[in-house]
Amino acid sequence: MVFRKLLLIVALLTSADVLAGRQFDISHVPTVKGVGLGSSKTATIKSLGMPQKVTADWNDGTIVGYGARTIYDYGGLSVIFQENQGCDSALTLVISRPQWVLSNGLKVGSMDSEIVKTLGEGKPQAEAGRKFERWYSFPTVGDYAELILVFDRKGGHVTEIRIDEDFD
Repeated sequence: MVFRKLLLIVALLTSADVLAGRQFDISHVPTVKGVGLGSSKTATIKSLGMPQKVTADWNDGTIVGYGARTIYDYGGLSVIFQENQGCDSALTLVISRPQWVLSNGLKVGSMDSEIVKTLGEGKPQAEAGRKFERWYSFPTVGDYAELILVFDRKGGHVTEIRIDEDFD
């Protein structure tokens, strides 16, 4: 009987964590100045200051998440918060300027050789014209996060970095 009560308590606590958006262990996924997947709006502002622009819109599901979202724009760094099911945490980061450096030292402008040295070969993905992508997956509890690097084929350097929580 005690064992069943303990299991029920664990299940309830786990459910509360899931509803609060804390179901993923994302401590090993790269961040920008401490802001990463799962960061709250309050924590983001505390780390990065007030955004230059705040946009509220609707995500139709073509990217991670679905429903209302808010985008904090920091001039070359966008932090996208998905706001559904009681969750209000960052699900995507998009970096397009070199002043925003990941916790692993990589940034827009990093050369292909630096990426391979730091992260390995990754998974080559879509190629279109002068651009190609390389994806890196970070396992998390129940799912995984993806670090997506967009490269300029001619110059061999990163032009955009995206970090997404991926739900299967």
